[in-house]
Amino acid sequence: MESKIIDHIFLLKQKCLQTEIEINTEMGLSYREIIGIGALKENETIDCNTLSEMMGLSKSRGSRVIDKLITKGYLSRKVSDFDRRAVEISLTEKGVICKKSIEMIKKKCEKKIEENLNNQQKKTIKEGLKILNEIL
Repeated sequence: MESKIIDHIFLLKQKCLQTEIEINTEMGLSYREIIGIGALKENETIDCNTLSEMMGLSKSRGSRVIDKLITKGYLSRKVSDFDRRAVEISLTEKGVICKKSIEMIKKKCEKKIEENLNNQQKKTIKEGLKILNEIL
């Protein structure tokens, strides 16, 4: 029986889960918290709704994740100087350090993948993954 695309995706997800578990173990972050920290650039300030969208969450769920990251000291919240109703979110110094640690763990996984592929294979895989992400 021919294997299905979804079966390959599930297997890949299972293997990539090890990287997520490593980040979770070292930093105590959930998947959405990892995405939230990764979405922000150093010295960038955005509103809660934008960060929620970047995490792929509703405003209310995103707000809960943001609150957890603030409690853990990775994000800071500040009332906007221009609109007192708006709240601005940014990475703290601890958040910047955490983001760099996450990137190092991800690079280690990326290196493991890339060292077994030639340039054409890398390009093909990246294009295929991009297409899958766009259609799902």
